[in-house]
Amino acid sequence: MRKLPIPKQTSGGQWEVRWRYKVNGREHRPRRTFTTEAEANDWILRNLKSESRVSPTDRKTTFDAYADKYIEEVSATVKANTAERYRSALLHAREFFRGWPVSEIRASDCREFRARLMKGGCLPADSRSPRRMSRANSVRNVYAAFRAVLELAAEDGVLPANPAILRRTPGRKPNKQPKFRAVFLDASQVEALAAAAPEPYGFMVRFLAYTGLRAGELAGLDVADVKLWRAKETWRGYVDVHRTRRKTKSGWVEDTPKSEESTRRVELPPWLAADLAEYLSGTHERAEEPRAPLFPNRKPGATYTTGPDGRKVRGGFRLNWSEPVEPGAFYRNVFKPALAAAGLPEATRLHDLRHTFAALWLDAGGKIERLSEQMGHASYETTQKFYAHLIPPDEDAPHIFAARPAAPKPQPSNVRPLRPTGTQ
Repeated sequence: MRKLPIPKQTSGGQWEVRWRYKVNGREHRPRRTFTTEAEANDWILRNLKSESRVSPTDRKTTFDAYADKYIEEVSATVKANTAERYRSALLHAREFFRGWPVSEIRASDCREFRARLMKGGCLPADSRSPRRMSRANSVRNVYAAFRAVLELAAEDGVLPANPAILRRTPGRKPNKQPKFRAVFLDASQVEALAAAAPEPYGFMVRFLAYTGLRAGELAGLDVADVKLWRAKETWRGYVDVHRTRRKTKSGWVEDTPKSEESTRRVELPPWLAADLAEYLSGTHERAEEPRAPLFPNRKPGATYTTGPDGRKVRGGFRLNWSEPVEPGAFYRNVFKPALAAAGLPEATRLHDLRHTFAALWLDAGGKIERLSEQMGHASYETTQKFYAHLIPPDEDAPHIFAARPAAPKPQPSNVRPLRPTGTQ
């Protein structure tokens, strides 16, 4: 089986195609350059495809089989949670290309698939997975996983080139949905949200807003991860972040944090350390057990009381102190109703409390380098990218160009006027 050439990007930013052929026993090695990778692939398909030879076995390999092969290879290099996201992203492509030999997928099929994604997806209405993809990045992530599978097929020579690399129509810009923007709450809004949530979840809202933990890191906290002590009359403390938890259909799954830098020690404000000490001594039912989750989950159902008229009145809910809080269920059942009760933007997500932590930190004059460490970012550049615009300006500092530029001084000339003719 003979493979087609793969475009490679040059140092100048162009894409170069090199191939070989023989004429009268003499080998030739021509090359061509293109502006984009898509143009290079189109040229390969039009001009060099006839030279490719794909074995009958490879020609019959279905897209599903290559998707399984891709997931198997990826799972060896990424975390289980990431591999699961790739597997979930490929559900739409598996449904659309069910039973298709991967060698028969063309660019026109890829365009049709992308159009279906932009209209809501390819999964049937009775599927348990969400059918609608409301944000542009959802379409991008699903299509990126699909393109990676076809890239693997192209590397194996089953496809002459990756047909999923589509060329944009000249003169037209792709339709873009409004860019997603984070919601930053101020201190009074955090307090209003916490007051609208039932305890102990009101305290948990404050805890997230003033520690910046991710949802999975919050679920991964146990009582043993909390360290509190009194320094004179002030409470001090920190939490050790070294695991995450997420709930799946088969139960809870523990994992390591997002990156190596995400394993960290997060310091607590003195007042939050005092509230946490009170929570552990008075509210937490298993505070003496080191492996008990720091924040409890809700039990299914609700509690009921009898009203003045003798009818049952829906009350609060029961807590499960043996299971960590499940962020998704907390967001649906507690966080969203609290947002509405506090009159806060409906678009606020649980992750926006992490953004709020960054905003509150910088507004209080904290250093962005220290903020990066507290948030567990992989690099300072990540923190600068998302939060540098939140650094308040120093209105009292003089401007770098405060002094008015001085006018240039006249320079003496070394040119002497000529004497008129006939004078001495």
